[in-house]
Amino acid sequence: LEEQIYFVIPFVIFVLWKIARGNPRTKRLVLGVSMTVVAVFSLLASYSFTYARPAWPFDDAGHLARGLEASMMIAFYSPFTRVWEFLAGGLVAVVGYRVRGVPGRLLLVAGAAAIGWAAITFDSTTAFPGVLAGIPVLGTVSMLLGTDLRFGKISILESRVAAWIGDRSYSIYLWHWPLIQFAKGTFPDERWSSLAGLAFSIPLAMLAYRFVEAGKRLSTIESETQRQRQGQEARIMAKINSLVDPEISEALCEASRAGVSIRLNVRGICCLRPGV
Repeated sequence: LEEQIYFVIPFVIFVLWKIARGNPRTKRLVLGVSMTVVAVFSLLASYSFTYARPAWPFDDAGHLARGLEASMMIAFYSPFTRVWEFLAGGLVAVVGYRVRGVPGRLLLVAGAAAIGWAAITFDSTTAFPGVLAGIPVLGTVSMLLGTDLRFGKISILESRVAAWIGDRSYSIYLWHWPLIQFAKGTFPDERWSSLAGLAFSIPLAMLAYRFVEAGKRLSTIESETQRQRQGQEARIMAKINSLVDPEISEALCEASRAGVSIRLNVRGICCLRPGV
């Protein structure tokens, strides 16, 4: 679901931005209107599939009615019925800056309360996504607006703990659900099984972040830095070649290859051994 949306939405936004005429403000308006229209149709589809069957979705045994269960599966897993949730965040980026006069802390607290309420009260009997998905979605939108620097800094989100969790959030996201499902399957009657699965996802996420995410990123940065350094050294030696005698230039090149540190100044060239 997410991968499909991640591929399609950026491409559509790029195309709309390119074909929209006018200044950036006009293009932003075109994007906002287009995203809103798609989001409205997606929300209507989500509502339709979520509540497409009997008003009371459970049979005498307390199980979901078969027709509604299939319809809710479509509503939950189809990108067409869930794209509005992603577009809500996109609209914050496109037009959210126009919100004025609301304290950032109020937006942050209200958003956190909405997300927390949904996390606590939603369960397997909740008709989801449907309109109820709007509670955590709007809560997230509120938090995004509340943490915008234009509304004032929020110190708790600038703390080291928040930054640490944010850096590893994607790794935690990848690990937590398989481990929670494994724990619930292994200990189905224990209430702590989900929390145990979540707890075990933290160290695995730390390892994934260190050796996969950050490791690859740092390796790329180091490679790029090394290439830039080599290019700079090549340009310096080319400049030296154009300024000094060829024999001196060759001697400097040999000294550099031998590991001798070379320092240039306006008075001349000073060769230093490593550590000097």
